[in-house]
Amino acid sequence: LMGGITNGRNNSTGTVYDVYGDLGYDIITVSDYMWINRDSVHRSDFIPVYEHGYSLRKTHQVLIGAEEVTWFDYPLFQTRHAKQHIINRLREHNDIIALAHPLLRNGYSIEDMRYLTGYEMIEVMNRYAMSWEHWDAALSAGKPVFMLANDDAHDLAEPMEAGRMVSVLNCSPVNRKNVVEALRHGRLHAFRAQLPWEDPVPVLRQSHKKLPKIMSIQTEGPQVKMSFDEYLYQVILIGQGGDTIRVERFADSIRTKHYHYTFNPEDTYIRAMVEFKDYDKIFLNPIFRTQDGLLPKIPTPTVNMIKTIVYRGIVWILILVFARWRWRLRKLRKARL
Repeated sequence: LMGGITNGRNNSTGTVYDVYGDLGYDIITVSDYMWINRDSVHRSDFIPVYEHGYSLRKTHQVLIGAEEVTWFDYPLFQTRHAKQHIINRLREHNDIIALAHPLLRNGYSIEDMRYLTGYEMIEVMNRYAMSWEHWDAALSAGKPVFMLANDDAHDLAEPMEAGRMVSVLNCSPVNRKNVVEALRHGRLHAFRAQLPWEDPVPVLRQSHKKLPKIMSIQTEGPQVKMSFDEYLYQVILIGQGGDTIRVERFADSIRTKHYHYTFNPEDTYIRAMVEFKDYDKIFLNPIFRTQDGLLPKIPTPTVNMIKTIVYRGIVWILILVFARWRWRLRKLRKARL
């Protein structure tokens, strides 16, 4: 299990590890704003993480395996080109770039997701925003990016904060290299605790212990086979354009732990939401149709220097025109006095 906490002003690093450790988490990271928390650097499973960005529209990024803080950002208004520029700047010093809570304040628009590249993950599941449509827009545009679930907890004294949005990684042993590889290749699924918000930690801990497990996911030609350790209640498949391509519900008389689907010619990817008889629900990362079984490599956009120079020139001209107009206006006011 992997959990993260952002900007926990009222929480010491020790408290974070105690709370999430008590919930059974194996991978615990502390992602402060614009700061790499190194209080637990002595631990063998330490992974440097921070949340980048201070724009008004919450256009942020969660950076995993961070070497240093990148202080550059556009704090007021960000065009799509500015957002891509930030991603490019972050690329050098971080193992994994995850676009944080795209839906929150529309920090990233649906249209942005169709064009932006150079990142590996999207924080789809967050207590403040569930960005499913943004994720499907990126996937439908051919971007092989994976899901991240994160509590974004701010105060662990509140029982509703911790252990609600869970990323479950296929990773052993737990260390930075293995965790980064698991994230980069999408070897994780997500879980949202289906409990009343006021449930105490002990109840939540029991919920985590009995999480449904994926026994196997295999592909044979165009067919995908899935096996779990609990009986299925419902499987929903989402595909190109974010469309629901299949909903299959199993009657109480049907007790099966297995599911299969055969890709249709028009399917570019599928992702599954799997619900079990006890109403636990897990969310799987996508399975892509590819030519050679390898994820496509999407090149990072390069800077068009001519257009950039023209654009900046126009901006500076407008600034100078505005400054001259203000200066003349002030001069006229003084003359009238």
